[in-house]
Amino acid sequence: LSRELSRSDLSIIFVRANINRVDDDDTNDRPDSLLELAEFVGALTRMVSKRFPRLEPSGGLAAQFSHLASSFVVPHVRSLLDDSMARQLESRAVLLTLFRHSPRLFMIFGAYALGDKRLVAGKALSPKETAAFLDAAMQAHIGAASIDPSAARAHTLTIGLDEWLRMMRDGDMIDKQFTQREATEIFVRVNLADELFSAEASSESEQQIDAHEFELMVARLAREKVPESNESFATTLDTFITVMFVPTYRKLLKVRGFAVPTTEDVKKDPIQVKAS
Repeated sequence: LSRELSRSDLSIIFVRANINRVDDDDTNDRPDSLLELAEFVGALTRMVSKRFPRLEPSGGLAAQFSHLASSFVVPHVRSLLDDSMARQLESRAVLLTLFRHSPRLFMIFGAYALGDKRLVAGKALSPKETAAFLDAAMQAHIGAASIDPSAARAHTLTIGLDEWLRMMRDGDMIDKQFTQREATEIFVRVNLADELFSAEASSESEQQIDAHEFELMVARLAREKVPESNESFATTLDTFITVMFVPTYRKLLKVRGFAVPTTEDVKKDPIQVKAS
């Protein structure tokens, strides 16, 4: 963004580039909030003349587009792909830490996935129904043997960028060092990895994060909020979740009628813990 290219300019460009066919063939239709590759390139093309009005005009639009791609788009994408943090997240110690905290993290995730209206398939759930639904969803998430595949699919939850940013604002995670931009980058990095390497990626999931991905986002958040030290990242992550993340959101969500398991609950029975 700049004086030449404002947020409202970007919104207009997005709308103009986002073309949905009006015909009887629904196979190529896309949601209004998503761009196909050709539409994305079209949006970039519209953007260059607005962003670089004083660029040497001898090369015309092609020169402007080349400048945008080489100076901004490609370096940014490379920075996303060059992700040293991903290797830490794949370590056994970090994965075990996330698994140990999975029931509590899932209840926080589930509360934001359902939202204040607690809608499931268009139906608003009562507090008791919400607790039962989240308990079943959590059991499916951690792979409880008592949950059959069809029930697991029925209890699949996701959150989008808006819910993630709301969560960050609710918990006062956003500050001068960790801004909304860094919070958005966490979402993009995790979602990008899913889109690049998941064989099951689909258009419906492109803007959504599931519970497993949410755990990775919390791990990245821990790295952003806690300075590096001599201790292992797994230890840092465990402390961050136990001391900062879960207590913050348990208090917030209790006011909204959602329950998050305590550390003692998880220690007693990490698989059968209930959403009380």
